[in-house]
Amino acid sequence: MESIKVNIKRDCIEDLKADDNFITAIQLARIVNSLRSNLRSYTNVSNKDELLDTKDRIDLLLIHAALLFEAIQEFSRFRRKLNRFSTWNDRKADIERFNNEISDNNSFTNTILKRIRNKVFFHFDRDVLSDTLQLFNFSDEVTFALGKSTKRGEVTYSLIDDLILTYLVNIANRETPPIKEYDRIEQEILSLSDILCSVFDLFTKECLKGKLEFFEISDT
Repeated sequence: MESIKVNIKRDCIEDLKADDNFITAIQLARIVNSLRSNLRSYTNVSNKDELLDTKDRIDLLLIHAALLFEAIQEFSRFRRKLNRFSTWNDRKADIERFNNEISDNNSFTNTILKRIRNKVFFHFDRDVLSDTLQLFNFSDEVTFALGKSTKRGEVTYSLIDDLILTYLVNIANRETPPIKEYDRIEQEILSLSDILCSVFDLFTKECLKGKLEFFEISDT
């Protein structure tokens, strides 16, 4: 099995600190790293434990949404630097999609991702719970927590997740069943993330054009 290593060419190293394209490239790469790292955690959660695995997947998806919101904001700040590269025209449809996500107040980014970022992660907005509580349909039995055992690490406060999911579904204000609405939100988050990472990969390579050398490393 072979792996790869990508180095900066030796004759380019001396000028890196003053190279604005290099700074742009490492910032874009930083964002891609964070999104893909979180995505690996999300996809690697097993389905063996329906209770705790479901909890972990929900939280990792919300964290991913918050990271994605920040990544799209960074794209907005970088647009003047990036629009001179050929990738801007080569991926025109994707670029226009993200421009619309930024400028349209009713876009998925500005309605769903922004609220997840500002009210759910990474700010624990009290109003999210108190307001949603008023909309919540309680049955005769209200379950506050569930656990595989009495061990602290095997207990989750399930009512909180029910309230958060109700909040997210109500944001969209769509006449669809809650589980279908959550699935739609999940797929939109993952799709936007995948497209943004792929576009940032191309911009990163273009920023570093002529400065890289590739090596294949054999594990044997």
